[in-house]
Amino acid sequence: MKKHKIYNALCYSLIMVIFSVMCFYISKKEGFHEDEIFSYGSSNYRYDNIFQPYGNKDYINKCIDELILNNKNVINNILYYIKEPNEFINELNEIQSKEKPIWKTKEEAIEYVSIQKEDILNFFIVYYNQVRDAHPPLFYFLVHIVSILFLNNFSKYIIFFINIILFLLSIIIIKKILELLNKETLFMPIIILWGLSIGGISTVIFQRMYMMLTFFIIYYTYINIYIVKNDFHMDKNTKTKLTLTIILGFLTQYYFCIYILFFFITMQILMLKKNKKKECKTLLICHIKSAIIGIIVFPAAIYHIFFSYRGVTNITNQYRIIDFFKIICESYNLNIIIGIIIFISITTFSILVLKKNKDCIPCILLITIIGYVLVIAKISPYLDLRYVMGILPIISITIIFAIDYYFKNNFKVICITSGILFIISIINLYYIDPYYLYKGYNENVEIARKYSDFKNIYIEDNSFNHIQSIPEFMIYNKSIILNANKDELKYLYNNEELKQEKEFIVSIKRYMNVEEILKQVLKLTERENYTLLLDGSNETGNVIYRIY
Repeated sequence: MKKHKIYNALCYSLIMVIFSVMCFYISKKEGFHEDEIFSYGSSNYRYDNIFQPYGNKDYINKCIDELILNNKNVINNILYYIKEPNEFINELNEIQSKEKPIWKTKEEAIEYVSIQKEDILNFFIVYYNQVRDAHPPLFYFLVHIVSILFLNNFSKYIIFFINIILFLLSIIIIKKILELLNKETLFMPIIILWGLSIGGISTVIFQRMYMMLTFFIIYYTYINIYIVKNDFHMDKNTKTKLTLTIILGFLTQYYFCIYILFFFITMQILMLKKNKKKECKTLLICHIKSAIIGIIVFPAAIYHIFFSYRGVTNITNQYRIIDFFKIICESYNLNIIIGIIIFISITTFSILVLKKNKDCIPCILLITIIGYVLVIAKISPYLDLRYVMGILPIISITIIFAIDYYFKNNFKVICITSGILFIISIINLYYIDPYYLYKGYNENVEIARKYSDFKNIYIEDNSFNHIQSIPEFMIYNKSIILNANKDELKYLYNNEELKQEKEFIVSIKRYMNVEEILKQVLKLTERENYTLLLDGSNETGNVIYRIY
């Protein structure tokens, strides 16, 4: 009894250590991925989900306003354009052809990422912004709610607060899973392996919905393990929990569907093998009911999943399984060879456990992990850790289960394993930073503060990545965002705003032809002198000049 009390005390201390590590790294986070800034804008901006260079709305929202919402008889207008879609498309093209970059004030930049008093609890703007995007709205609703506490202000701690709470809740659910399986002593090594890994920390500090996805994956896993341990019987309470979890997971991230698909199929096979036809049908009905409710709540999901650029149409011909396996290994700071050895060991362990003990849980987890990675490797738009973040705790559980099996539930071995994992994790973190810190971005911010009265010319090659630099736009007097690929540099020629300025700032993406663009800027603005302020060597990669 005393031994277990000491172990529990160590577990609580470990949780505090991990919490402190998470807080330390969020304090070190300097910059943002453009998708992170999008999380705030899409949750709080009333006009659009992107900070548009051409006004406060894009051409689609402008068209909807001009042709439908700002005219009388809104219903008649909607019906007319449904009957005559070509008319609407022609109007869209007309408005788009007239768009040109305008100067954006720092107040507009602040308004994009923060919530205003008049928009408090206006969930319609959040919902509509997500209809226009390719993700479900639940995470953004939560960001909107927490942003109210930071009225008119932007802070990286808004989403961190959400993520750290979800992380702690995930730890509680993992503990419940272990209690169901009578493996409470495995709690410490599992939490160390996931919580102090590069992948685990990155999940919490990354300002997107992936920690919420992780939570619902863990909770869905817990409910299903409970069902297995209850001989596949489901009472009303269990069915309600399962249905709600599926709906909420679906409304968080569509990748949740991939995870539950493989888990569900494996569960169905096991039920049929055990002649649990009634329970099999009950589980099927729960999932179908959840899918129907989810689609009713957010019907745009049908388009997002089946027709959008992020849906099944995004299936690539490339076989990137090894690439994603490598990403998973790197998230634990493992060499890929060691990763392959661990994978083979876990597979062997799962088969042995199933044969000897008739315990199907390791096999369910392993099949689900493999299925998830196989699908993600084909449909994910980029090779990025975020797409496998949700299964990292499940992988951690499976790894520790394998170690525990090989050493036959030896408590001393588990304690030694925990100590070794802790030491290795701390050493790894000393040498390797988590992802998404964007170190060096403070240099960009300091330059913006030093030249806050200047106008800022921001040059990129698309109409999205500029939102990564919103913290700078919130400081400069005014900014104009130009897409070099659209021949928008021409708007600098004879520009009335620039004529009044003796000096101004130019920021160019490092991967572009910086020297050639700089020459064009100097020629179009009729300037000759410039000073390099930042060479673009930091993680955000902007080359910044002072032009005079």
